[in-house]
Amino acid sequence: MAKRRFSYAWLSIPAVLLVWFLLAWFLAWSGEWGELFDRFENQLRLPQSWTVVYSGYEELFPLVDLSGSGIRAFQWDNELFKNMYVSLFREVVGFGSALILALIVGAATGFFKPFRQFMYPITALFQSVPPIAWAPIMVLVFTSPFYQSLTASVFSLAVLSVIFIAGFFPMVVTIQEGVLQIQGSDVKAARVLGAKGWQLYRYVYFPASLPFITTGMRLGFSYAWRALVAAEMLGVEFGIGQLILTGDATGKTPLILLGVTIIGGISFLFEAFIFKRIEAHYSEWSHTNA
Repeated sequence: MAKRRFSYAWLSIPAVLLVWFLLAWFLAWSGEWGELFDRFENQLRLPQSWTVVYSGYEELFPLVDLSGSGIRAFQWDNELFKNMYVSLFREVVGFGSALILALIVGAATGFFKPFRQFMYPITALFQSVPPIAWAPIMVLVFTSPFYQSLTASVFSLAVLSVIFIAGFFPMVVTIQEGVLQIQGSDVKAARVLGAKGWQLYRYVYFPASLPFITTGMRLGFSYAWRALVAAEMLGVEFGIGQLILTGDATGKTPLILLGVTIIGGISFLFEAFIFKRIEAHYSEWSHTNA
């Protein structure tokens, strides 16, 4: 059995924490000696990582006795879980709908040149404009009385539209390029062996496009996730973006950094447990069907 090689990825998080620790101490010591303690504890300065962790603890275990006893208890309906759930719900709905449509449109633009020429100006336009720039327009559109009667604040169509725009067009372009990169010799060889119709899509086009589909999913998710957090700062009721905005409004830097940490952590979990596993699965599948 081959030995597992050491992965330097395990050193990245400790390195980030070390830089964070040193930078926080530098900011604390940069003032006058008599104000050292105040500067270190001042929440307007960069807090240490354990302060951010404690901020998360306060959100997960809110006070249950407001008389001053300091008793805390875990509650499933705490604000932190609620903000995370709402953001994840929006991301899954917005990104999922963008992925389904991008698979159809990306394949169509790859196979049919007239449709590709038709879509080129549209994709160029929407890719050149930052998705968050569409947010004010979407807010104006979907805050009309007609849509307000149909839409709850949690299921904000304005935010979902921004997520869709952010993720859809990068995935369309990537999937289109994947279809165009398929070598003609592979198609000819499959036809010589008797493949035709859906067999070509099943055994040639689809396997060859899988790496591009996975790359498109990665790009689409990252763009959609960033657009989601930015759009949530425009006035929606819940979400990680609102958590960061609340920390900024109240001067709680640990709460801001807690939101930033959650954003990065969720993105890492999607990469490690979804996209990496999809990549490993189709690699095994392609070798099996080779």
